[in-house]
Amino acid sequence: MLSDNTRPHWHSAASHRQIAGLIADFARFTDGRQWPALTRLLAPSVTLGSPNGPPGVVLSAEQFMSRWRAWLDGLGVTQHGLAAKHIAVYEIEATCFVDALITSCPDQ
Repeated sequence: MLSDNTRPHWHSAASHRQIAGLIADFARFTDGRQWPALTRLLAPSVTLGSPNGPPGVVLSAEQFMSRWRAWLDGLGVTQHGLAAKHIAVYEIEATCFVDALITSCPDQ
């Protein structure tokens, strides 16, 4: 049982749909290389990690975008398939674990 301090404050299904929609927009804006739109989706800090791996790395939105763009530049055309596997909404914070399938076609 979670303590009152760690118990998720589940919001409406609309909150979960909104977060899932943001994940879909992230994929769409990434594949379309729509950098300003993608940047607007991000919180001021982004934590990258794996639920079964070491603790996540916290980056500023600017640091994340710099790394994301540098990595994508080497892939050519991409298609991201992202699935929001677990969404937890707390009072002022949300977490979302995402499964990703990324295909690419190098520039010729």
